[in-house]
Amino acid sequence: MTVPAFGDNVCIADTPITREMGFAGQRGVVYGVTMPSAMGIEFIGTSTQDVALNVHFANRNEAFWFAPELVQLVDHGAGMEITLEGVNKKWVRREDGGWDERSPEPKKRVWWKFWKA
Repeated sequence: MTVPAFGDNVCIADTPITREMGFAGQRGVVYGVTMPSAMGIEFIGTSTQDVALNVHFANRNEAFWFAPELVQLVDHGAGMEITLEGVNKKWVRREDGGWDERSPEPKKRVWWKFWKA
């Protein structure tokens, strides 16, 4: 089983626990991956691995931790852009899940602001 990674679009599996908690079939984006034993976090489900995925749900504006067995890959979120404050670069997600590093386009100046700069 391939564990989804940061930025992947996912769907929560339909199981008794995910139905009971209202997550079955919900789609979200993976915001993080961690080792529960090292971080001491609680997660939904049970796992044969020491891994939990943080899935953000836009419709709830919240994120929850799940066992990877409950998280199904939909796609890699191609086109997603990541920037870091103070870093003059951006990263764009490819269809295969990789990232392309790019320099941002220079800011265009409006002619009438030229004299104010």
